[in-house]
Amino acid sequence: MRQPLYQSYWTKCHRDADVMRGGIANKREMKMPRKISIVRFKPKPECFDEFLQNIQDWHAQVFADGDQRLMRTDDEVVAIVVRESEQLQENIKRGVIWLDSQRPLLQEYNEVDRHTLPMTGNLVI
Repeated sequence: MRQPLYQSYWTKCHRDADVMRGGIANKREMKMPRKISIVRFKPKPECFDEFLQNIQDWHAQVFADGDQRLMRTDDEVVAIVVRESEQLQENIKRGVIWLDSQRPLLQEYNEVDRHTLPMTGNLVI
């Protein structure tokens, strides 16, 4: 006889929780998903080329072994980075330090977001 759907769902949830806590000896290796970050910057028009060169140099130095891209629009630079989940927090800390040196070259989007419009999530494909 089959378990009702809600019972099998909760059984799976409890089993998954045990795996995450290390409670099941014969478990598959659980790998954290890779992260993708997209950050928009809006350089001051007179500083656009300087900022673009700075961020290209920064990405070449920091993400030399990772998957990263830069996109340019008429008035923005968009950075796209894919990395392992474990690297995210350290990369964010380093990025904020670098961003502090670049703020004079950037326009603020608004008082809340200030100089960037960032988005980070789990990479699906």
